[in-house]
Amino acid sequence: MFVYGYIKIRYVVVCLKRSIHVSGMTCRSCETLLREAALEVDGISEARADLNRGVLEVVARDDYSVRKVVQAVSENGYSVEGVD
Repeated sequence: MFVYGYIKIRYVVVCLKRSIHVSGMTCRSCETLLREAALEVDGISEARADLNRGVLEVVARDDYSVRKVVQAVSENGYSVEGVD
């Protein structure tokens, strides 16, 4: 006789939405570059860059991921003015 069963697991994932203020964006290609760089960071589920506001918004799993995005922004030649 075979018995099949399952365990129901519930968990909550807490995500942080952060705005990273970036200077040096001059065109839509800059927005795309920053968005793609942010999405390559482990723990980032969403990213959106806004040229007019000079902001890269990310949804992150934790603050460590946000710090890695800041590093990625800097490595791509942009300056980070602050994080909200």
